[in-house]
Amino acid sequence: MVVLVGYSAYGKTELAKLYARESAATYHHVWFVQVENWQFAYKNLAQEWNLFPSHEIEALPIEVVVRGVHEELSKRHLFKERSLIIFDNADIRFITERLHNMLPSNCDILITSKELGWPQIEIDLSNSEFHLTEQEGIDLLKEWIGLDRWDLDEARKIVERFNHLPTPLAQVGHYMQLSPTISLEDY
Repeated sequence: MVVLVGYSAYGKTELAKLYARESAATYHHVWFVQVENWQFAYKNLAQEWNLFPSHEIEALPIEVVVRGVHEELSKRHLFKERSLIIFDNADIRFITERLHNMLPSNCDILITSKELGWPQIEIDLSNSEFHLTEQEGIDLLKEWIGLDRWDLDEARKIVERFNHLPTPLAQVGHYMQLSPTISLEDY
């Protein structure tokens, strides 16, 4: 489980969507749940997958629906390795109180939240297999930014600053694309 924490309008949801788009081929199922409507989302998916008779879903306790959806997600990994659930705008108690700590197995969980009190774990990615080569990082930035503001030396510095990791580099590129007056050097 990974939690993206930050204030409103910092791009947490967009970063989660970007990750989902870029990683969709590696997941059996990608499910985006806006926490404001989480019960509705669970009931809709349960109905879509015919987990319960349609006429009974509204009357079922939400815990039963959640358990049914999570069990189905756990089973579906047989076709591909994992599924992804993105819980958008969750508070700290969402997993423990609303989902009663019921999470599917073989499922990655990505949470966006405005609450800053989530437990933090520092991860050393210096030996990670998910690093891009310098050229891959440069190419990723170039795709987002284009040639009109391109500066190869500054792009190299950015790739190095973000430790050749694809997600932060894509976020830099997306930010730069949305901010046409900022140069690579200024970033």
